Amino acid sequence: MPLHHPRSARFSWVSDEVAEYMRGHLYSVLESHILDSNRRASEGFPAPPILPAIFHDHGLEGDWDALEDDWDTLEGDSDKPDPLDTTVKTLPVHPDADHKTYDALVIDCEMVRIKGGQQSLLSIAVVDFFTGRIVLRSLVRPTGIVTDWRREVTGFNKARMKEAIKKGKVLANWAVVRQKIFDVTNPKTIFIGHALANDLRVLHIAADRVVDSMTTLSRTVFGDAKTFPRTWGLKSACEELLNLAVQKTRGPHDPLEDAFATRELVLKFVEDPEKLTKWGEKTRANMAQIVQKEREKEEARRQKKELRKAERAKKSPEQLLQEAAEKARKKEEARKAEVAKKEALAKQKKLMKARKKQIKKWWERYGEVKKRRESTGFKMWSEFRDQHTSTQAPE
Repeated sequence: MPLHHPRSARFSWVSDEVAEYMRGHLYSVLESHILDSNRRASEGFPAPPILPAIFHDHGLEGDWDALEDDWDTLEGDSDKPDPLDTTVKTLPVHPDADHKTYDALVIDCEMVRIKGGQQSLLSIAVVDFFTGRIVLRSLVRPTGIVTDWRREVTGFNKARMKEAIKKGKVLANWAVVRQKIFDVTNPKTIFIGHALANDLRVLHIAADRVVDSMTTLSRTVFGDAKTFPRTWGLKSACEELLNLAVQKTRGPHDPLEDAFATRELVLKFVEDPEKLTKWGEKTRANMAQIVQKEREKEEARRQKKELRKAERAKKSPEQLLQEAAEKARKKEEARKAEVAKKEALAKQKKLMKARKKQIKKWWERYGEVKKRRESTGFKMWSEFRDQHTSTQAPE
């Protein structure tokens, strides 16, 4: 799988390659951010499949290495990945010890919605965490009938996808993408992403060594809460921690930009843990102030409601009826005023439309007269207009 350098004017903010002597230390720090099984389950990460019957037949529960002879039975003997087989798979063990794999990869995907309410892969970017080089970047043909291209996010529709397919710029399906990822990973590879569970679900990959920058941020602020009151999107996270502007426009997302931005975030986590901690403390304090202000507002609203209730209790039935009638009268007056306003606007639009239509007729007549070179007795458009204003605009 080819590697590409990310350097360009657009991605000038991408950090340089991590020095070799630093990688061991950063890798160990990165491991401290790996999510445990409970957190992966609560965040919706794909779970590995239940062990097939062959494990029990051979008495091999939990002994993956002993299955070498039966590997074809588990994985199938087809060389082509089957996109219709959505079985979640774990990272493979390569028999060749010298097989090139990566220690950590950053992944970002864009998806479309297909029939049945599921999501299918449309584009992907995979970046080597330590070098910042592009491992994979491609469009992917969705598997299934697309019901929502999510064009505001993906930038694609059916016609544009057909054009890309004709140009040969699209991988066949998500299964081909997963195989390409499996070719360069092993069970020790760490997957990194922002809301990574969404990406791994659409790739049907179960991994137990995952770092999710969105979850890391929430845990820094709220601790190991079962559910987080708030999460940080990639754009806001980069602004707050890195002072970096990504996803600047409201246009489609670029998975490569998002992958690079996620890499920058996680690099900051592992290179400067103290900054992450300080950000968490500051954010927690700010949120406590916000919560306190909201509580004060809610208390003020409650007291105001109680006061109105007490005042209402002091009034006689006749007073309450009079107030209700007055309230209904004001409401009716406001309704009539709104109707009158809408009618006035409609009348004004009608007059403007009629005026434009009349002016258009004048210009057509002026052009006809000028073309026939008739003696009209006027020299300028204004004179012609003044002589042909007998027709009034309709009321």
